[in-house]
Amino acid sequence: MTPKPPMELLSPKACVKIGQWNVRTMYETGKCAEVVSEMQRFKLDILSTSVMRWNGCGKMTTATGETILYSGKSDDHHEQGVGLILSTRANNSLMEWEPFSGRIITARFSSKWRNVTVIQCYAPINSSEEEIKEFYEGLQAMLDKISNRNIVIMMGDMNAKVGCDNTGLESIMGQQGDKCKINEN
Repeated sequence: MTPKPPMELLSPKACVKIGQWNVRTMYETGKCAEVVSEMQRFKLDILSTSVMRWNGCGKMTTATGETILYSGKSDDHHEQGVGLILSTRANNSLMEWEPFSGRIITARFSSKWRNVTVIQCYAPINSSEEEIKEFYEGLQAMLDKISNRNIVIMMGDMNAKVGCDNTGLESIMGQQGDKCKINEN
């Protein structure tokens, strides 16, 4: 039997809702159900999550039918962790996914004209130069593997302080940054 091709996530008449949430943890009892409930309330097709604090990587289905793709550290410290929670519709268009690290996960979806690749990131804070270098090298490696024909959506917690100087960036950035401080992220 030939496998059924995936459904298309994007099409001319489709409205796709995508969100991102730094959940701080999903390692507590009931937290996963709470996050999924909020996803349903906002009628999201894809919800990317940062700081899940789940170890390892995997794919699971919730009691209400959403699919959770997750990637975390392999130790027992329950730190970091990223994930993508997919509605049934988004899961039906899922072509492949790759857990890269406790800070990066990607998923590729079928679409009408071009495939869509979603990259969920959780950048380290500026305190560890080695960890920052490793993160950005990994992110670049992920981007290099993606076809130029794909639509790429990169989202997540980049731990960036953008400051309040928006000179030349007025159309995409406000002046409400953190006390006019800026960091390298």
